[in-house]
Amino acid sequence: MVFLFPALAIILLSAPAPNTPAPDTAKPAKGSFLVISDIHLDPSKNQTDIIPAARNTGSDTWDTAQQAINKLLNTTDPTQKPRFIIYLGDLPRHAPVDSITTSMTAAGKTLAGLRTIATQTHTPLLFVPGNNDSPDSDYGKFSPALFQNDPEGKDSWPAIGATTISTALYQKLGCYSAYPLGRKAKLRVIVLNTVLYTWNYHSPNDDYERRQQLAWLGQQLRQTRANHEMALIAMHVPPGQDTYKHTSFWTTKPPVNNTTIQNSFLDTIDRYQANIIGLLASHTHMDGFKRLYNKHNHFTALLISDPGIAPSAYNNSAFKVIRYDSQYRLIASDTWFRTPGEPDWQINTVESPDNQPLTSYISQMDSAQLYHLVDTLFNAGKKLHNKQLDIDVYFDTTRPQSLAFHPTGQTAGALPAQSGNPIFPGWYADPEAAIFDSNYWVYPTFSSKYEKQVFFDAFSSPDLVQWTKHPHILDTNAVRWAKRAMWAPAITEKDGRYYFFFAANDIQNDSAKGGIGVAVARYPQGPYKDYLGKPLIGQFHNGAQPIDQAVFRDKDGQYYMIYGGWGHCNIARLRSDFKALLPFRDGKTYKEITPEGYVEGPYMIARDGKYYFMWSEGGWGGPDYSVAYAMADKPTGPFLRIGKILQQDSTVATGAGHHSVIHIPGTDDYYIVYHRRPLGETDPNHRVVCIDRLEFTADGHIRPVHISKEGVAARPLQ
Repeated sequence: MVFLFPALAIILLSAPAPNTPAPDTAKPAKGSFLVISDIHLDPSKNQTDIIPAARNTGSDTWDTAQQAINKLLNTTDPTQKPRFIIYLGDLPRHAPVDSITTSMTAAGKTLAGLRTIATQTHTPLLFVPGNNDSPDSDYGKFSPALFQNDPEGKDSWPAIGATTISTALYQKLGCYSAYPLGRKAKLRVIVLNTVLYTWNYHSPNDDYERRQQLAWLGQQLRQTRANHEMALIAMHVPPGQDTYKHTSFWTTKPPVNNTTIQNSFLDTIDRYQANIIGLLASHTHMDGFKRLYNKHNHFTALLISDPGIAPSAYNNSAFKVIRYDSQYRLIASDTWFRTPGEPDWQINTVESPDNQPLTSYISQMDSAQLYHLVDTLFNAGKKLHNKQLDIDVYFDTTRPQSLAFHPTGQTAGALPAQSGNPIFPGWYADPEAAIFDSNYWVYPTFSSKYEKQVFFDAFSSPDLVQWTKHPHILDTNAVRWAKRAMWAPAITEKDGRYYFFFAANDIQNDSAKGGIGVAVARYPQGPYKDYLGKPLIGQFHNGAQPIDQAVFRDKDGQYYMIYGGWGHCNIARLRSDFKALLPFRDGKTYKEITPEGYVEGPYMIARDGKYYFMWSEGGWGGPDYSVAYAMADKPTGPFLRIGKILQQDSTVATGAGHHSVIHIPGTDDYYIVYHRRPLGETDPNHRVVCIDRLEFTADGHIRPVHISKEGVAARPLQ
């Protein structure tokens, strides 16, 4: 039997046998991948909307599906074998009919079946969390404890046979990324836990977790673009409207930058659409497509829905094979389906009659065509051609729901309105602040006795309010020449690597070993390793002790190091690989730029054609430690002191100094991150990291900073 619309065919399944794993190739080859979801087994929580022949058939259907999938993966034709598998979530029985224990037992059986398919056919498999997959409850918090239900394979999940890239948030949120075809193939699968975004999700920190995953998604897509890769985004619960209830799948609270989670998500997809080949989702038990649009109502991406193995109200049991060309463009969607009561599996194929990618083909259809195409794929249960299928996902222009006000000034399950000062606990000083991959980062000195300063911690935040500690990103075990007094880091990202500059050993003369070193890592949180095996600057020049380095990138791409203690400051040109310094045109390698009052802690920014040089004055252990500044037309000065911009406040704190600056890209918004000493504290090492706004006058001068207890308002990055 063959039915066509516009390029939709129903054909009978053909036969098959064994194959080898997909090679790790640098150049993409044409291929396909397999999508499975919503196995559930039985019983289902609601049988009334399912045709009688499909009721309570989940276990039998999964058994026959495994047979069909194994035949497909064991084909003798390597060009026809799917190269990897994505499981889009929902393993257990359809909660809440069973106890969690019974559901997790069913989940373990399903996991074992999936793992067996992947390992016996040598096919990488990636798992995506679904709303039924929490060991706690339906729509509960994700936990890797789910995989304990598959005792033989518990350590192989969530990515079997694939190279994982980012798992920093996996234990907590369930999101991660991986290369299913190996690094050289340049295809990154980004796995999201979009259960977090639903109305029903419950967690004490749901607001923060939603923002954190959004920031992580931006980070992953930025890395994809920087590495010249393509991304496939996989999730369980899609954005847009629920066809069953005609309400949004994703919550419209909490607001993110005065908009919704969905709008922020669509913004991110729009920004990186050139590197996104498509999106995958399930949850609905509906086969078909969703078209995603940006705030200007321009089409940006195509989402493909998988119906799932378990029969529901509107679908046959089904799984998908999605084909792509040599540029990773999705070119066809094959839905393998089995009508309840029928013995054979069949295939519905959607592809362009003139070989367009699916993205172009589907985006050009009018609504009537697309509704008809999608509805044709529902071969059991109720027909939907007379209903709104909610295929198009637009920006939500309605006002987001506000969070409930609490007398504490905070909101239930929400971020604090302000960061507060200090921004994170612990004795830390000399903070270096940066923005990497849609997150704020702070790299401070551990404030203690010199002999105990043998490591660096880092802190990250998606919004300047909630901070995550990354302990011991670098220590003396990784830098053999560093023994003590590891101080005042500086960091910069270049060509996909993170270069971490630091001082060590507090050298007092040129015969001592120590000075300014460099470490390198693939990620902002490390782990970092020694880059040179020795200090980059290990001696005094122009009287400057080699400590307190800042790294500044000028508009022409030249990197400078500005550094120095003992009341002297030098500027030097860094070689492009950061392994050495370059002389200036006059032959000098170190130029002294010491302004009046300079002690240590230099920092430089450029704004509106001017170079702002800032530094710390006074004694670091006393109350009068402070920051002053100067301006010039060149990074080499000359710099004439203008005045103080940061100092103690007898009602707030003392010893405010040694700072860095955050500039929000695309804005004229700046923040100053610094350390200070709590009131009444006499231990010089009791220093804490704080943040306040840094503002400019109309003529470009820096306004004095009023140090605060409140800190700054939450500022998620877009």
